[in-house]
Parts: sequence; structure tokens; C-alpha cells
Amino acid sequence: MNALTKIKGLLWGVRLVYVITLVWVIADLWRLNSNTRISGTLFFLIGFPAVYLENQREKLEPAYGDTLGCVLWRFLLFPWFWVM
Repeated sequence: MNALTKIKGLLWGVRLVYVITLVWVIADLWRLNSNTRISGTLFFLIGFPAVYLENQREKLEPAYGDTLGCVLWRFLLFPWFWVM
């Protein structure tokens, strides 16, 4: 396996966990009216590898930065930057 294939696999796993925790945080805040301590912490922590892997993929595959998938994923990362 080359580095790009490994990055792609890890990125899909991190994206899945990121989206699940984002939905969990939103559900805790507006639907469940519960404490967001656990979901917020997980959301905060999963954002670091997500941003790192995005940057690594863009370094290994420069054309990826111009794709619609990259733009949509960066839009999904916006709430994490807002929390930061």
C-alpha cells in the first residue's frame, strides 16, 4: 500500500467519526437539552486528525484541492474551526 491509499482509508474513517460526533453534538444541544461534555470533547478531539489528514492528502494529491469533495468536506469542517 502506498501512502496515498493509507491516507484515504484513514480519512474516510475519521470523516465518519467526525460526522457522527457532529450530529451527536447538535442533537445534544438542540434536541436532547443534555450536557454536551462528552460529545463536545470527542468532536473537538476528532477535528485535529481530520484537519491533519486533509492537509496530508492535499500534499500527496494536489488535484484533490480543486474537487467538489474537498470543498464540501472543508465546509463540514467549519463548525470545528468555529469551536476552536
